[in-house]
Amino acid sequence: MRLALATWLVLLSPAHSLFPGAIPDEGDIRHIYPMVQISMGLDSHAHVIPYLLGWLENIDYPKSRLHLMLYLLAKEDTTADQVMWWKESVASLFASVTIVEREENWLEAGLRSARLRRASRVLLITGNTLPLRGKLLQFNFWIILEYII
Repeated sequence: MRLALATWLVLLSPAHSLFPGAIPDEGDIRHIYPMVQISMGLDSHAHVIPYLLGWLENIDYPKSRLHLMLYLLAKEDTTADQVMWWKESVASLFASVTIVEREENWLEAGLRSARLRRASRVLLITGNTLPLRGKLLQFNFWIILEYII
């Protein structure tokens, strides 16, 4: 009898009856958009930086669900100056914006920081990669769901 009741509670009843208070508030997007970390390795890419940073500002994803890790790998051009100036102007929009200088293995560091932040997804890109889709994160999310289902 207890097993049948437990099975009914798990399979047939709505989730909010199992977890009181679990109903998301109106406007709450945490259950729709997972936490994402974007890690970028920026070498001598001053000519592309305005486009990359513009893509980050215009990305079609809630900024409160995005953590940014920007790894400055070289100091031969104005990349560091551009990134520092940009961080000061938009840091309040994102969940966090972190600039790391002199990281030997930025890919490993990006993965490690995403794990520590418990990000559901991580996007690792270099500075010479220019994403063109504003809905890149949602597009990848739905592709992953199609493979799971």
